Amino acid sequence: MSSLRLSMQKNRDIARFFSKGAPIYREKSEVHRCIAAHLLPQLTGLSATRILDAGCGTGFLTAHLKSLFPKAVIDALDISPHMLHEAQNHLGSCGQIRWIAADLWDHKSESPYDLIASSSSFQWIQPLPHLFSLLRALLKPGGSLVFSILTEGTLKELRQARLEAAPLKPLRNNLPSAAETRMALLETGFSIQFLGSGSFYEHFTCAEEMLASIKARGFTGGVLSSADAPLSRRELKDLCAVYDTKFRTQEGNVPASYEALFVRAVTQAYHPRAAL
Repeated sequence: MSSLRLSMQKNRDIARFFSKGAPIYREKSEVHRCIAAHLLPQLTGLSATRILDAGCGTGFLTAHLKSLFPKAVIDALDISPHMLHEAQNHLGSCGQIRWIAADLWDHKSESPYDLIASSSSFQWIQPLPHLFSLLRALLKPGGSLVFSILTEGTLKELRQARLEAAPLKPLRNNLPSAAETRMALLETGFSIQFLGSGSFYEHFTCAEEMLASIKARGFTGGVLSSADAPLSRRELKDLCAVYDTKFRTQEGNVPASYEALFVRAVTQAYHPRAAL
């Protein structure tokens, strides 16, 4: 099976995890709400009549797009129908938003988009060069791509605690780096207008509470959390002990950190490596 086809299958696996977490995602994922809000400066001033919100989830970014572009038609797409249901419940039914339950890899559009936006979704849709090539094909010449993506260093406390508790069971994959994301954009025919980063945090009473929270929201599913073997109960207990000991703050809680990259790019003229 090709790496792209394997990635597409893993995306569907991830969809099942996020579907389970959809009912509480909007309520509990304040960090992702904040990351979506941090995209606003890159969207302000743009002009668009057709917009794709790629991986819209429960609609954190969709709400901002609706407000910023009141005359635009917004295709809000997500692979999880349950996430779309939560978004629609919050934002309501209106002619401006078209809710699309589909895998982004399979999405077709009757005409090019002026703007494709996304928040905290692209780390799940890999490989990035294939993803950006697809998005470039969906954009009109000179169209804008504005997104945030979680990068390496996200949940670094959890990765370190796991490695200490179970050194023979490391995670197979990493989130993309800022350099990898930048290179993938340039290789697929985008010109980068803005690239910045930010750190965001959640706080919990203990590691056990943190693990339960991220699992309930679907964050532990898919290829980015896969290892050669699952942790045993003993190893999970050791992981929590390491986490609570090493990362507990003076305030008495433990953090979970998220590293986000914020990007605004535009399509260039035809690039020979854009059609991957």
